[in-house]
Amino acid sequence: MIRPLVLAFGLVFLTFSILAGILLINKAETYREARQDYAEDLMVTKRLVNPEEWIGDGTSIPYLKNISNQKANWLAWRQDSLLYALYLGVGMAFILAIWLVRLPQKTRFQENLLGLHIAALVCLFIGVCTPMLEIAAYESEFSLQDLPIKAKLFGTQISVTYSRIFPGELYFFYQSKSAWQLIVTLLTQKNYLISKWQLIQHSLMI
Repeated sequence: MIRPLVLAFGLVFLTFSILAGILLINKAETYREARQDYAEDLMVTKRLVNPEEWIGDGTSIPYLKNISNQKANWLAWRQDSLLYALYLGVGMAFILAIWLVRLPQKTRFQENLLGLHIAALVCLFIGVCTPMLEIAAYESEFSLQDLPIKAKLFGTQISVTYSRIFPGELYFFYQSKSAWQLIVTLLTQKNYLISKWQLIQHSLMI
């Protein structure tokens, strides 16, 4: 039988852990949005069709002027999210350890089990809702070497080569989703079997 005091403490533990988890999810979501904006500005489909990218050093291009600040911004958000996740994990582990060590008697098995269930539920909630499935394909200082250009001018065939280095990073693809967003996408596409398997697999990993 679970004592009322232990049950009340468990509810407080669950509430504060969920609130702390929501804060972590918001921090991770802010990082995802900041990097998504950064990647969209440097996407290959945007940069290669811009005539300004092929002429000059790129300092006059609006989206390249603040690119270093944008990168520093999402890097700071990522570092902040990782540190917060570490502190949250250590804090939860510490509270759970106190809970289990303080109740070593066999008669308190149900109360120990309650603490483990609360911790597992919080970890599952954070793990499913936090955007952590990130795929990025990009190249730094992308260059085109000896690009052949042929033209006919006043009946004369002209053939030259052109080389160009695109400053910064050139993104080919970027996507970041949480496990829940991935499952929703799969369900929207009617991939029911795969979505269920992803949910079961992620639950077991947590």
